[in-house]
Amino acid sequence: MKLGEVFISEFFQGPTGRGQGGWTASRFARFLSGPQTIALKAPIPLNQTLDVNRMDSGAELVEAKTGQIIMQARPWTPKFPTTTSIPIPEAILAKEGFLFRDKKHPVPNCFSCGLEEHAMGVHPGPLYDGRVAVDWSVPKWAVSKDGKIDDGCLWAALDCASGFYVASDGGVRLSFTAQYAVNIIQPLQEDETYALIAWEGEGPAHWEGRKRNAAAAAFDSKGELVGQAVSFWIAAKEQD
Repeated sequence: MKLGEVFISEFFQGPTGRGQGGWTASRFARFLSGPQTIALKAPIPLNQTLDVNRMDSGAELVEAKTGQIIMQARPWTPKFPTTTSIPIPEAILAKEGFLFRDKKHPVPNCFSCGLEEHAMGVHPGPLYDGRVAVDWSVPKWAVSKDGKIDDGCLWAALDCASGFYVASDGGVRLSFTAQYAVNIIQPLQEDETYALIAWEGEGPAHWEGRKRNAAAAAFDSKGELVGQAVSFWIAAKEQD
């Protein structure tokens, strides 16, 4: 049974010419009930209608023209690893160590972590303890005229923070989100600065072949947890 439709415009690119995984997952999740984990099955097409269809257990996001399955969601018992918060100045300082400011950036057109002027600037750098962090604020485009904030921007930001955590292990390594789950705990605030932190979660601290886990969390300036995510990543190819 069809539940609705999703449309990802060019603005919400991740990899060049494709939709950003975290943002698209947030659109898909609007049709879901209860905790769900979302598997990314194929590159996300831009400017095309994607159908949300109910399954026996969960739902699918399907390209309407071709029937290609883009994402699958299934009920999930939430299990989010925890970490400690850091002061915002530490997150700002960590960002100065971002490793991907030049041609090494794997997704330079990403609206969340890319290098273009309109991007959200999710450029995490290393902390002393192996985690990565960056300061982040809600972009103006995510705030409606009545002051409501689209939390899809945080889904995207946590995705990118996790991606750069896994990518920076042993040098630059292009990788893709394979599984993603998010929990938004508190409403976002327009005038707040957050610390985004990513780490290995409960997985191994390094790549296992082409596989790696990550966790991410957003804390407000008082150190309160606002949102959290867990993800599973696949490297594009074995590292030389």
